[in-house]
Amino acid sequence: MQIRQRFYVDLVGIIIVLVILTLVIMGTLVWFNTPEQARGSIYNTGPNGVSRFADWLRDEGYTIRVLATETERPGSGDGILFILAPRSGFTNRQLFSLDNWVQSGGTLVIAQENGQPANLPGRFSAGIGRLWLPVRSADLALPLLNWPPVGEAAINTTHYVKSACGEAAIHMGDCQRPLLAAFGRGQGRVFIMATAYPFTNQGIEDFGNAQLIENLTLATAVSGQRIVFDEFHHAIPLSWLWTTPTGWAMWLGAVALIGFFIWHNTFIPTGRAATPTSQKRRLVAETTAPAITLAQAPRQFATNESIKIHYWQRLKRTLARRHGVDPAQADRDFIESLKPHMDEADLGTIVYLAAHKNPFPPMTASELKQWVAIAINLSDSHILTREIYEYQKTA
Repeated sequence: MQIRQRFYVDLVGIIIVLVILTLVIMGTLVWFNTPEQARGSIYNTGPNGVSRFADWLRDEGYTIRVLATETERPGSGDGILFILAPRSGFTNRQLFSLDNWVQSGGTLVIAQENGQPANLPGRFSAGIGRLWLPVRSADLALPLLNWPPVGEAAINTTHYVKSACGEAAIHMGDCQRPLLAAFGRGQGRVFIMATAYPFTNQGIEDFGNAQLIENLTLATAVSGQRIVFDEFHHAIPLSWLWTTPTGWAMWLGAVALIGFFIWHNTFIPTGRAATPTSQKRRLVAETTAPAITLAQAPRQFATNESIKIHYWQRLKRTLARRHGVDPAQADRDFIESLKPHMDEADLGTIVYLAAHKNPFPPMTASELKQWVAIAINLSDSHILTREIYEYQKTA
């Protein structure tokens, strides 16, 4: 009964903890899901934002436009579309519109820092892979984006662009591990970079990064054109809980946690250590057998002596498992081995039970009930304190 109650209490506690944890995670996502907090957002004025890049474009005479909804698309009057650190996937309709716009003469700049969403670079026969070692800085190899000279750009990337050799112009990195690659697409071009760091407010402070993005802009658009920033895909959809490895890991972790506590509370009772396999059957049989109540005692045993022997042996087995001693010892040696593990009051109770378990002088019915009640309390709940101690003194 105590194990069952403990199980239900633990189960309720686990459910409450999981609900609170889910609410904390969802609240954190909502907080960091705002445009002011997203990495690569022109509205983010912190180190991870690109507000300084947007301000520079305005100072150079460019017009800024933002794609803030799912239905907005770049148009014929737009020169460059920047998709910086996207966090949600693109629909087939969105990808089709982007592809048509590029083929009509637009320039698409993708700065993606991980493999998700995979369908965006995949539309242009590319992908994002993880590096074994991070790359902190790199030089530009081709002159298109290297005039005026960039020098060394601080890119701080842990990923690279997946692209077959000969199918892209490698501006940064090498053929095996491109870091900045350009693809021709109809009348337009697509630049894919494995990091958004050079565009951020922190990254633009590096001279090489500032010169790189300036060269990229001036090489693909003229002053007065519209520059477009994708803000819609900075949001993290709630469907990530069911559609991403992170969400699956969260649910599997919750199921595993619940399963562990169910197993723990079912097979390992409170206050007892796990036992070897050879003893499990005997212990399960003992712990699951119907308890012999005082009302059943006269029907279970023929004499008072049999009742006392039964509860005394039951008490010895329980204390032996609890404190790691040998229950087969003689009573005097058994009590002596318990001294390091029990306090004075409990030891006094055990001495009292041992002294009065002998058949002579015979116990009355009320004395037998009192003796058995003390043995049961000491075996099961271990709640013996002041009441039993006072009884010992009066007895």
